[in-house]
Amino acid sequence: MYIKCWFGSLADFILLVLIFLPFGVGKIQLILPYQGITVRSLINSSVNFTWRFSGDVAGIEFGFKATNAATIEKNGRILFLNTFGKTVYVHQSFTGRVTGSRTGNSSSGQVIFNLSGITLNDTDTYGCQLYANNVQDSGQFDYARLIVEEIPRITHPVTAIISYSQGSPVNVSCIATGTPESDVVWISISTTQVMSSGFEKAYLIFSSISKADAGIYICRANNSAGSGEKTFELTVKYPAVIQGLTSSSPMSCIGHTVTFNLQVRCCSYTNAHLVQA
Repeated sequence: MYIKCWFGSLADFILLVLIFLPFGVGKIQLILPYQGITVRSLINSSVNFTWRFSGDVAGIEFGFKATNAATIEKNGRILFLNTFGKTVYVHQSFTGRVTGSRTGNSSSGQVIFNLSGITLNDTDTYGCQLYANNVQDSGQFDYARLIVEEIPRITHPVTAIISYSQGSPVNVSCIATGTPESDVVWISISTTQVMSSGFEKAYLIFSSISKADAGIYICRANNSAGSGEKTFELTVKYPAVIQGLTSSSPMSCIGHTVTFNLQVRCCSYTNAHLVQA
């Protein structure tokens, strides 16, 4: 009698189970989802998107997130894993670059999607859709924003030695590539002074270059992905200055040999010779 009052009848008990069980058992939940955070990766590298979940998950879909909607966009599917973790679909443009793996059981598990050979064009928002075996469970969706970055690279000047004549105006541009845009600076090695700075390019400028300006300069570029730099030698050409003239003998007779030593100061090797006045 006590049991009958509590459950009513066996038929009623079975009906209650059928009604409430789908909502209470196996409902999918995401554990530590991305919730739209930004994931950064370098060009030509690879990145893993990992989702942990509980509940009875059937298929799992990875693809591009729809704009203003919590779902994979139409025709945006990249890869699909079935209940057994087998890949049953890969978009042809991602063949060989994307893989998926799934571990776990009917109550919990983990899925990892790996994207390799990353290019700048892969910057986008990617989503994961978990489908439930229970048709009354709407499943779960989560997404993350991938930002692809590139370490700066100095593309100009090309030559390591830059030469100008004394008194000439100088304007040497340093140009760097990289994503995001790089902060570029010219630095003097001798004084450690920052000569100039800019975004993606900087200019080493002298209105009238002198011998004192000659030396080693570094062009350095920095962004959130890293830094790159090149070293350049700036040489200044100026007229030769005779510092002294000596001879092997102050006097000589006809037919004898006399050696003259001419001392010349200049910025580089100089051809010098004596002429008769």
